[in-house]
Amino acid sequence: MQQLEAAMFERVIVFPLEDNQGHNLQKEIDTICLELLEIVGGYSETRQRGQWRGNDQQVYTDWSARISTVVSEEQDILIGAKLSEWCARLRQRTLYTHSVTVEVRFIEPAKVVV
Repeated sequence: MQQLEAAMFERVIVFPLEDNQGHNLQKEIDTICLELLEIVGGYSETRQRGQWRGNDQQVYTDWSARISTVVSEEQDILIGAKLSEWCARLRQRTLYTHSVTVEVRFIEPAKVVV
């Protein structure tokens, strides 16, 4: 088993698939993800649905892209510096993001003796 010794961070960013007027944001998301790829070299993306109850008691639903990547501290700082710009380009008031320290391991397959 090999273990990466450096401190690593999992950065998660949630990009809405539509702006508040219902306009599709996929083109903008694709461009932002290419920029992210230049910073980190790789990421995972899943689509998710979120719901909340507004002050008017109506239930609202949003679909979003959840982007997850494991990065060095330096890369995380570079991502952090881009978040406000990405928020503006996606025509949002806020973006959800979090970063946590993670332990990263790469597990090799067991050797099978025949």
